[in-house]
Amino acid sequence: MTALRLLIWRLGLLLALVAGSYQQSYDDFTWVENFAIVGDSYTAGIGAGGLLDRDCSRYDGSYAVMMSKFLAGIKNVHNKACSGAKTPDILTQIQSLPGNLDLAVLTAGGNDLCLVRSIRVLKALCKAAMLTIL
Repeated sequence: MTALRLLIWRLGLLLALVAGSYQQSYDDFTWVENFAIVGDSYTAGIGAGGLLDRDCSRYDGSYAVMMSKFLAGIKNVHNKACSGAKTPDILTQIQSLPGNLDLAVLTAGGNDLCLVRSIRVLKALCKAAMLTIL
């Protein structure tokens, strides 16, 4: 056996031993006590469920809020997501978080890409195409 193959074999054996002694399930998130949510309107869940916050249009049906309810044992949820946020705003959200987080979710970028304007343009193009077909 070459030295490289022997090293790979030993690493594989070590990983198998470690994995065998690790009993936590892939869907066990009981270790999450401090959860953070940062991002834009997609993260804030604009229009999804009941309104939590008027300033940032955060909704209780957002995927991140639903995640925080699903994860048992969460003691602190730090929801900084804000509709209309762009990349510099996300950085500010991150900087405002405490340092003792166990898990954080982040989704952003639609506002940087002018997604709403792009969707409106595509909608107009599709409508024009449908009118020419009919």
